[in-house]
Amino acid sequence: MEKNYLEFLNENYFKEKGFVKIESKMNKLKTDKPRQYRSRQGRSDKRYTETMKATAVSILGLLITLLFILYDSIV
Repeated sequence: MEKNYLEFLNENYFKEKGFVKIESKMNKLKTDKPRQYRSRQGRSDKRYTETMKATAVSILGLLITLLFILYDSIV
């Protein structure tokens, strides 16, 4: 089976330079914690939900205010 040049270079380059190829340990890593997304920035679930509820209330208030201004300008 013939290998292409990049595969050959990948396997033999460091051997030519005198380095030893070491297996990666990435597959042995275990993650116990669920992934926290960047937008949360370390906040707990309780704090995150409280912040989201406050955001939803403020957006709702903004929409009601805009609708009132539109209604007032039409009537």
